[in-house]
Amino acid sequence: MSHSLAFMSKVDDGALYLLEDNSHKITLEQRSFGYVKSFLYGFEGYDRYILTEDPVMEGFIEYVINKFPMTPFYQYKTIGVGGWNQLKLIIEKNDTEKIFTAFSNVIGIVDGDAYSEISQTYNGPTKILCSPVEDIEKYIFLNREALLAEIELPTYLESNNIKKASKAYWKYLTVDKGVTINHLYQLVIDSQNENTERLANEIRAFLEKDSIEI
Repeated sequence: MSHSLAFMSKVDDGALYLLEDNSHKITLEQRSFGYVKSFLYGFEGYDRYILTEDPVMEGFIEYVINKFPMTPFYQYKTIGVGGWNQLKLIIEKNDTEKIFTAFSNVIGIVDGDAYSEISQTYNGPTKILCSPVEDIEKYIFLNREALLAEIELPTYLESNNIKKASKAYWKYLTVDKGVTINHLYQLVIDSQNENTERLANEIRAFLEKDSIEI
């Protein structure tokens, strides 16, 4: 048993378990690193919180905030929790226990492929927004011939699993070929400008509101 973030960050996915007291019922459940970090330590000193599925989406949201015209009034924090189910759990926890702050000062942003799932299973008051694409890594992978025609295809054998193949291709681009993540984010914006602008408008309204509920 450990409370060390440094140690937990090095543990393989699926190897972290969190002991929780849920309404006087003790549970031991598998949780993501982002969930555990948020639950145990929180992020004090911020007015508003944007919770996302993973670091890729977290970075995309930060890029959108900097790219589109908006001037956040409130101090905010964007957090990649780890998967839509973990995101839903931490939002539900905040709804009842205010891990971060009041629900009105929190939004969740998920990939398009998870939006329908979380919309059907989450009935709480926290606002859930949708990414402009089904999945950022998968979108880049499936549209690589149009978006990255100048990059030669990898020589390794690609997985038949689209999720695994897209993650491997993302690593191939950003590590092996030196493509910046911000360039990939911009490709998504350029090809999905209307959907991205709609999301940016939602984020702008959230960060520039005139009042805050305590």
